[in-house]
Amino acid sequence: MTATDTKQKKQNVKRKRIVRIVSVATGVLSVVALVSCCYWMWNAVGRGNRAEPLPQLPVQETSYHTLTPLPTFTPSPVPTIAPTIIPTPLPYVCADGGGINVRSGPGLEYTAIGTLDTDETAAITGYHGKWWRIDYEGGDGWVATWVVSSHNTYSIPAVPVGVEKSEEPTALPPSTIASTPTEIVLVSTEEVCECSGNVYNCDDFATQQQAQRCFDFCKAGTGTDVHLLDSDADGIACESLP
Repeated sequence: MTATDTKQKKQNVKRKRIVRIVSVATGVLSVVALVSCCYWMWNAVGRGNRAEPLPQLPVQETSYHTLTPLPTFTPSPVPTIAPTIIPTPLPYVCADGGGINVRSGPGLEYTAIGTLDTDETAAITGYHGKWWRIDYEGGDGWVATWVVSSHNTYSIPAVPVGVEKSEEPTALPPSTIASTPTEIVLVSTEEVCECSGNVYNCDDFATQQQAQRCFDFCKAGTGTDVHLLDSDADGIACESLP
């Protein structure tokens, strides 16, 4: 190998080193440029996404109106209405004919103490069996239920009576019988209803009073409830009628 070849060889090696250094430097510069570009882009994007602070609005004071209280409601007193009391009609009897005997007790065996004239009325104060106790001349008197008509007999008290027969019939004072020239009868001779058999029922009577008169009339004549008008045997006929 000649000196020229040796020199040429050294120059080639030196040239390769220079090329290698330039390549490395170029690569480093490229990397630095790439990193710088990325950093710049990241900052630009970050600043673009960053929210701007909102402007502070001035705070306005709110004024409140004072409410006027409502007046207190005072209810007006309600007037008290007194209940209307309907008086209960008093029970009474009315003589259907003249010369109705008023006796001292509930039975034909008691002394007659007076009479009731036609359409004369008397207040009922009780009953015993088939007899009404009435207010007669300030005292108690008794009349048979089948010779008078009764009214408003809704709740008449029963009166227990001991039998006290009179020894001698007491004659009526002249002032009592002066208006009755005929003989005083014990019971009404007028036939109230048919008592020969069971021919009536409660539907045949308009009122309880009519049914009661028929019941009392037949009971006094036959001793039995011929028409079966007293279903519960309490002495009151056709209690369902008015």
